Amino acid sequence: MTTKLNIHAMRKIGARLCRIRRLQRLTQEDLAQLSGYSPGYIGSVENARKVPSMEFLFNVASALGSTPSELLIDAGSGLDREGTKDRIKGLLDQL
Repeated sequence: MTTKLNIHAMRKIGARLCRIRRLQRLTQEDLAQLSGYSPGYIGSVENARKVPSMEFLFNVASALGSTPSELLIDAGSGLDREGTKDRIKGLLDQL
């Protein structure tokens, strides 16, 4: 099952990542060191210029002491929020 992210979902994921990172008082450079990704790539995800892979979401969530679902849960629209939760749970269950 492949699900393409639209720009709205990408913006929400990026904003959520940025919010969690800032709550922990981390810069993009700090998160880059913790996660193994470049600051530029993290900035590109936060600004919805790059589509994050599941591997990225797992690694960054781990570096933040969070979960991939915490980064993704806000990505669904209000109308499809339950469907989004079910898809995320299904993907996580497959791992």
